[in-house]
Amino acid sequence: MSRLTLSLVRPSSEEEWSKETADGYRKHAYRTFKLPIFLLVTTATFTCLVGMFIGATYLATPVSSDSCRRFGISTLSSCSTQDTHSHESALEQPHLIFPPSQELLSPQNGFKTFNTERFNGSATGISPYKRPPNHELELLWADYWPITAFSITAKQYHETNPQHQESGVQLHPGSEEPHYIGTFAAMHQMHCLYNLFKATNLEYYEEEKGELERNPGRWHEMVDHCVDILRQKIECDRDTSVITYNWVKHKRGPVANFNVERQCRPWQEMEDWAREHEVKKMPSKPEGVVEMDGFP
Repeated sequence: MSRLTLSLVRPSSEEEWSKETADGYRKHAYRTFKLPIFLLVTTATFTCLVGMFIGATYLATPVSSDSCRRFGISTLSSCSTQDTHSHESALEQPHLIFPPSQELLSPQNGFKTFNTERFNGSATGISPYKRPPNHELELLWADYWPITAFSITAKQYHETNPQHQESGVQLHPGSEEPHYIGTFAAMHQMHCLYNLFKATNLEYYEEEKGELERNPGRWHEMVDHCVDILRQKIECDRDTSVITYNWVKHKRGPVANFNVERQCRPWQEMEDWAREHEVKKMPSKPEGVVEMDGFP
């Protein structure tokens, strides 16, 4: 019986047998690998689409250190180059990252220059300002405020959002293009620091010592004013430059290194602008102007 059954199903020739067997293998293979092949093709297609989307997004995104980190390509040369010039690119688009500024020489007004400087922060470091007062040192301090006041346009005046604008001092009141007088805050802050220097050297500054003796309340009021102005300035700037620490011979604990590198705005740029717009003679008070009841 088994031989008869086999003879009924067995192909009549070896060629037919081989053909039928191959067809069976193909069908079996198709059924076996149909799902894996479908998943592989689907995954590859999805990966290509995602890659095209990320590539298009990257090409449309300006190169910056943030975008480089976001795409995980911070090792690219374009990214490292961009890190070097990131502050320059940021300044080229101030409306994107900077809030409105009350500073006259602000990036929004085209003043973009920064210098890399390392501070002389060592307690034992040599500086022309770290010595007992003398005539030469007096001249160095005086260089920080070469002028008393300068002229600004009405637009510049209002952009700084000053207090008590109704009593602001104008040059040539009633003119078609009124101008106001002003002084840079940095020059006043430096003058305050100079006053504190004098307060610690009263033996040399006899006039300062005489003011203290004549009116100690007024003298301390002036000193406290300068201390608080500088306190507010430091708090406002919130300098996050990092002070690192070093191991030093004969010192058991870590020693702070205050010689920090910073990006600084050049003082000369501000001084040149002030000289160019200097008001050489302070105006006299005209009649009928709005006056404040006391010091602002």
